[in-house]
Amino acid sequence: MENPCDLCIVKVNCTQICWQKINNKNLLMNAINQLMIGKGRNRRVNDKYLDQYQRVNSLYNQCITDMTQIKFRQHELSKGKTT
Repeated sequence: MENPCDLCIVKVNCTQICWQKINNKNLLMNAINQLMIGKGRNRRVNDKYLDQYQRVNSLYNQCITDMTQIKFRQHELSKGKTT
């Protein structure tokens, strides 16, 4: 899966989370859920798919980091500060 922010021309100054980013986050979360087995407290990563889980989890963490940075820029902009 490709990060939609890498294709965006306003990545550095983005202050609003787009639908592509939300869709990417949801797809990554679904992939993580597909790679896990069990229910409730017994939920764990399927050993057979550990490499794929680590890759998808890394992409998901990057997505959350991007979204946090966007929200921070949005908050700074609403306070009247510029970066």
